[in-house]
Amino acid sequence: MDHVQGARSFQTSGAAYDAFMGRYSRPLAVAFADRAGVAAGQSVLDVGCGPGALTSVLVERLGVRAVRACDPSEPFVAECAARHPGVDVRRGRAETLPFEDHSFDAALSQLVLHFVSEPAVAAAELARVLRPGGTAAACVWDATGGMQMLRHFWDAALTVGLDVPDEAMGLRFGGSGEITGLLAEAGFHDLAETTVTVTTTYADLDDLWSGVLAGIGPAGACCVSLPPDTRDAVRAAMDASLGSPPGPFVLDAVARCIVGRAPRGGSDCDGRPAGGATPTSGPRRWSPGWRARRPAIGTSRRATTATGQRSPWPTVVAVVSAHHSESPKPSTVAPARTARPAARRPRRRGPSPRPPQRRPAPGRRCGTAARTP
Repeated sequence: MDHVQGARSFQTSGAAYDAFMGRYSRPLAVAFADRAGVAAGQSVLDVGCGPGALTSVLVERLGVRAVRACDPSEPFVAECAARHPGVDVRRGRAETLPFEDHSFDAALSQLVLHFVSEPAVAAAELARVLRPGGTAAACVWDATGGMQMLRHFWDAALTVGLDVPDEAMGLRFGGSGEITGLLAEAGFHDLAETTVTVTTTYADLDDLWSGVLAGIGPAGACCVSLPPDTRDAVRAAMDASLGSPPGPFVLDAVARCIVGRAPRGGSDCDGRPAGGATPTSGPRRWSPGWRARRPAIGTSRRATTATGQRSPWPTVVAVVSAHHSESPKPSTVAPARTARPAARRPRRRGPSPRPPQRRPAPGRRCGTAARTP
């Protein structure tokens, strides 16, 4: 599988990622799951799971059987699977999700769209794996200075005269309405965009700098590629940008969160969603694409009693086949009355009795005419 553009620097351990970005992604995952409306009974996909910050929150709320995850980084896939035994974690890109059509009630993508090579294809893949009307949610760091740690690093790099790209200003989808427009073009509707703010506390500058030296993301990759003296100059400039804190300090990070509903596609002639897929998990819901086949008018069935037993008397049921529409009109055909068979005389056991014999009238004998005196 080809490396994903922007994800090359994420071929590292989960512990290194946690020191750099995990301290932000863990509290963000809780707020993000709340905004997405994750609730018990749903089946959810974590797209670009990383070491599993969001996966942990989903497992706590839904259980391991209801959660799936994927990521293009092989070390992250192994780390996420090790941290969450029983969760199906696969290696895969957002542009080619390794899951069946219409398999999930919700698909969440946390801090991923910044680094996706083909965003329009990724949005189409979200629509493909979601059931009609399912929830799609994505969040990214705000590009207008909302991620303070990255803002301080790039300001320091520009201060020492480095000709480097400014990640905060160059990140895609970090502006208002950008992800909303992307999902709208893919057919999603009822889109709502909000912001989420999380904070983290650093013990000192060394605590922050050690995470940058892990080489994760564009900022970390830039830092480790610098000569040692230039790297030290960037560290000093970053210390000055932070105000040279003598001890612990707190930094904020603002993320943009977008939630929408998947398009309601058509259905095949057999009543399944277009594409012929069937759901693999989760509760079955009524939708235009999941109508049961109805019997034809006049089909004879047997009635069911109040106790749930099948009645021995046949009944004629008149059913109008539902038209494929969002609100089928009620049937105007009244059901026929139940036809009861005529009562039968109980059968007598044993031989039939002989018919009664007539007795002759007085003065007459059988077989002769009465004499007249």
